[in-house]
Amino acid sequence: MYYCVFRYGELSLLVKSIMLIDDFNQIIEDKVDEIQQNIKLDLRENIDKNMYYHRNLFLKLMNFKNRTLYGKSYYVVCSKELKGKLSKIPNEYVRNFHKILEIISSKGNLIPYQSRHIESASFDILFNNYGINHAHLSSKLKNNSNFMQPSDYLLFFITYGDTVYLIDIDKHPHSDEWVDKKYPEIVYNNWPLIYESIRLRSVTDFNPKYNRKDEYKLSKSITLLKNIGGSVYLPFFSAISGNGVPAQYVMFSNHLLNKIYGMEEELTNEESMKRLGFSCSRNCEFKLKLKNNRLYLFEQTRNECLDLGLPEIF
Repeated sequence: MYYCVFRYGELSLLVKSIMLIDDFNQIIEDKVDEIQQNIKLDLRENIDKNMYYHRNLFLKLMNFKNRTLYGKSYYVVCSKELKGKLSKIPNEYVRNFHKILEIISSKGNLIPYQSRHIESASFDILFNNYGINHAHLSSKLKNNSNFMQPSDYLLFFITYGDTVYLIDIDKHPHSDEWVDKKYPEIVYNNWPLIYESIRLRSVTDFNPKYNRKDEYKLSKSITLLKNIGGSVYLPFFSAISGNGVPAQYVMFSNHLLNKIYGMEEELTNEESMKRLGFSCSRNCEFKLKLKNNRLYLFEQTRNECLDLGLPEIF
């Protein structure tokens, strides 16, 4: 740590060099280490060690966060379709279903039951189009793997805020069956507000000409509008970036980095520091910290704290 002197009129303002981006990069590294202490996944795998390394690692963490249930307890709500179907599911899968319910509601680790591709940026038809994840109703680990053996039946669910909505238990789809609209239609029929933010209210006439097989192929390369319950919707993640993650993650990452760089500049100005609520003017020590998965700015000599007003990032 070194010192820089900034002069404003007759005032000499002595401030320690501010490198908030280094703090943020270390937060990313610490979060990856924390996750990998508890689960056997290498999140750093296949990321080039170049100037964009920490940005790409952050994007991978965001993808991981949104596709997994790990280390957090959730409320659980069951669709009326699933409630009426449970008695018809083989007992073996119902037992595993109840085990998964316990994991979801008690800060457990559902990752072994999920797709083996969750740590990567691979395209998932149901997740990218409708925000729907799935879990294998299996009780045995696959040989030499951290994941459960594939099961004949899957549990389909969607996470919204602090709640996991259980959609259906169904036989494992294959190929273009993954674009079947019965799962998002269950979401629409039970909890329409989940999809309200992606509904195109001004579009009233939509009659796509492609069949299910065409949709399966096209969804991986272009943005297709969706017709659910008579309304038209954008895909849950409406674009995929060049490195395979949803474009929304890239936009949030850019917004976050711009805010951090802007904050670095502001903290070299005494008036800006006062406007932000900090009282120090000499020997200030600013540090970016993570608390409850949100970013805060601390001035360490006076123990002052600023909430950056960002949502949870992990």
